Amino acid sequence: MTLPRSDAEPDALRARALASRSRRELLAILQEGPAAVVALAAATGLHVNAIRQHLAVLESAGLVVREPSPPRDEPGRRGNVYRAVQAISPVNPFERIAGMLSRVADGASIDEVAADEGARLADAHAASSAVDAVAAAAGDLGFNVRRRPRRAATAIELHDCPFAAIAGPTVCALHRAAVEHLAARLAARVEDFSVVDPRRGPCSLSIAPLGGIP
Repeated sequence: MTLPRSDAEPDALRARALASRSRRELLAILQEGPAAVVALAAATGLHVNAIRQHLAVLESAGLVVREPSPPRDEPGRRGNVYRAVQAISPVNPFERIAGMLSRVADGASIDEVAADEGARLADAHAASSAVDAVAAAAGDLGFNVRRRPRRAATAIELHDCPFAAIAGPTVCALHRAAVEHLAARLAARVEDFSVVDPRRGPCSLSIAPLGGIP
């Protein structure tokens, strides 16, 4: 039996809000100081309507608040600005997968969600090689990561899956696609990705540079 998802749960709302790269970017800007919708649109290149939609999600999650603009000397109606409530604290792995799964449940494709996650991870590990980035990201999730260097690639084994209790086609497909997008953004490709029942053994994959150059 599958229990209905409650969007009223604070952790679920926060995870869903932070699942979007655009909303993370908006929140990062607002951490620098309050800003109006027009200013946020100019800073991000997003349409003002998209900005308002993203801000509504962030506001519902309690990550930003809306307040009147500071008084001005010019006549006219005062608008609103948005302010970050607090800095982004690390999201635990289950919050991240909850946010990803909620987007899939709402109609987004697995590849679309995984591409956003891969982009987020690539931004976080921009100074690392693809192998180091994948290993670090998997370690942050709670996997016991083991590397096995090969001639033109590096094999990675993911032991002790922290998601064993909820592992299934969707969860595994999201993680696999996110790794593929992460590697691609760091000029590498994933080969021989073997997804295994965590009760039977580790998942494994190989990462090779694009072009086959070690």
